[in-house]
Amino acid sequence: MFTTASPLSCPAVEALLGASDAINDAGHPEQALSTIAERTATALAAQATSVIMLDDTGDRLVFQAAVGECGDDLVGRTFSANLGIAGHVVRSGEITLINDATRDNRFYRGIDRKTLFQTRDVVAAPLRRDGRIIGVVEAINKKDGQFDADDAALLGVFANLAAAGAQQAGITDNDYRFALNGDVWELAYRDGDIETGHYPRSAGRGFTYFRELISRPGRPVSSVDLVRASSPAPAETPAPIDASTRQEAFDRTALRAIYERVEELKLQIQEAERDGNQTEQAVFEHELEQLREQLQQDIRFQGRVRSLTSESTDRKAREAVRIALRRARGQIARNMPALAAHLEASVIVDGYDFVYRPTEDVDWQL
Repeated sequence: MFTTASPLSCPAVEALLGASDAINDAGHPEQALSTIAERTATALAAQATSVIMLDDTGDRLVFQAAVGECGDDLVGRTFSANLGIAGHVVRSGEITLINDATRDNRFYRGIDRKTLFQTRDVVAAPLRRDGRIIGVVEAINKKDGQFDADDAALLGVFANLAAAGAQQAGITDNDYRFALNGDVWELAYRDGDIETGHYPRSAGRGFTYFRELISRPGRPVSSVDLVRASSPAPAETPAPIDASTRQEAFDRTALRAIYERVEELKLQIQEAERDGNQTEQAVFEHELEQLREQLQQDIRFQGRVRSLTSESTDRKAREAVRIALRRARGQIARNMPALAAHLEASVIVDGYDFVYRPTEDVDWQL
């Protein structure tokens, strides 16, 4: 099984966010799948990509979306679910990476012969929904070099998005849902009409914070606990770590969010100045000055995090959580405005704690 070996690059994160936007905005699954195929090709620098679905019988695979020089010729073509690397992935349920397809007996040459395309290397991942495999996403021919384990892990994330895009109606079983299914956040909220949304796990920690808060309605959760809860789990037998080193690592996590907000504010100030909106510009400049003062207090000479008091740690964690929640809420607001408004009204900052206090009970599926 492949796992993400290194942090996602900015282009990969942008591609994932673009794919999730396509799922949320597209009126038809085919549109979402086509965009996912395009974004997958960009993120993996692949010459061709395709989303291949099992038909209703489960006996044949159908090209639902394809990108590349022969993409238009592939859409709608079918072949036996027992053939090729796609067939192998359907049967095994495993992400498969092959760097010399012509020498692998699982490779099916029929598609290449029909399209006059030459497959060199392939990485393919299964699409799963409700515990069953419903299709495969493939990337073919790395433009520079060969596919590696990082590409395979990233393709697995796109496969989860593609599965969500192909089965959008599946998340409406519960009117209120805030759940992480594999690498995809699946959201549903009813305020008269029902809203649904899909977001990649890489969209940010704010989604994790929201789920943690709505799982404890009415109960304050400290900002420090929220930041720590979203950090990667330690190894089963971790080596002893000096307390000061652990504290510094924690504070750097919180500081990173503040640095990101500083850069975001700089862009917002430029946009407000360009648009002649002096009120917005003044608000953004005031927040920027406050954050800069905070950073000056928390960083000692030569850029090392200074020895911290409990209060400064709490303050830094609160700012990190606040920024992450705002960023997540902004993404949700694009296609789920009612949910975004609900979260903004219901999540309250109380000192260094955050608490979810809805005006009425909501039966969330988490």
